[in-house]
Amino acid sequence: MTVDHKGEIVLDPNFLSHPFDMRVAIETIRAILRISLSSKWKGDIKALLWGPEIKWSPDMDIDGIPDDVLAAFVRKVVNHGYHQMSTLAMGRGDEGAVDKDFRLRGVEGVRVVDLSVCPLLTNNHTQVNVYVIGEVAARKLIKENGGKPKSKL
Repeated sequence: MTVDHKGEIVLDPNFLSHPFDMRVAIETIRAILRISLSSKWKGDIKALLWGPEIKWSPDMDIDGIPDDVLAAFVRKVVNHGYHQMSTLAMGRGDEGAVDKDFRLRGVEGVRVVDLSVCPLLTNNHTQVNVYVIGEVAARKLIKENGGKPKSKL
């Protein structure tokens, strides 16, 4: 999070800023192309309608596609429209952008209660995580403010 020259807060999720993230994205595209060329689909797929700038053929060498071609496609399509998470991950001690009480470290009076605090990608629909995060945060806030949570979760 930064503040621009107008004093407005700018949130930059830093998509693909770590080399590992780009490597995973490139290899994911390669895996998708391999699936499209598998014997299961042999002859069914006639053309690549949307994807990296490559000449598609049923006998193409997927490993021969340069990384920079696949990276260009990844940069073009990766954006905030997906289920973003972990952009303000919660951490123990002084780690993470958010503490265990959902307080944004370094910013007075701000709490973050959404999927961005989830420190790990989980193997489930992310909506479940959001429900749990909301429930836990609500209980903490109610307790801090002298109330008692009524949910049995």
